[in-house]
Amino acid sequence: MMIIEPPSWKFTRANPVTITMFKAENEEEFLKKTPGDVSPEKQPDGSLSSEKSKKMIEKAMKSGKASFEWTHKRLNGEEFPASVLLIRFKLNGKEIIQATVRDLSEEKEMKTKENEKKPVESHKYVLKRNKKND
Repeated sequence: MMIIEPPSWKFTRANPVTITMFKAENEEEFLKKTPGDVSPEKQPDGSLSSEKSKKMIEKAMKSGKASFEWTHKRLNGEEFPASVLLIRFKLNGKEIIQATVRDLSEEKEMKTKENEKKPVESHKYVLKRNKKND
């Protein structure tokens, strides 16, 4: 989890899991970043991350929350798929955003492996069925 605050929308707080996930040396290094800094130039849909991140923040500020999938970038440049939940709330009389980011790398990798196996398994099934019919 991390906190971003207007007007700069830079990160102002981050928990230890965030620091590890983004491979920052420490919280101080991470807090110098904005959501656009921890994203590739473009998202998979072709939109600019800098523009899309602003739209998602605006949506959360207007409606109270925004939930979406996103491609993030660790500070070492490695990209990873993530689910993001932005929630607007008041802290000391100021409206801010709490961002919860979940790394989906392992889940996406498992799905890819499962999908790669499916054609092979269905092919084996067809072969077994044809042998029975012979």
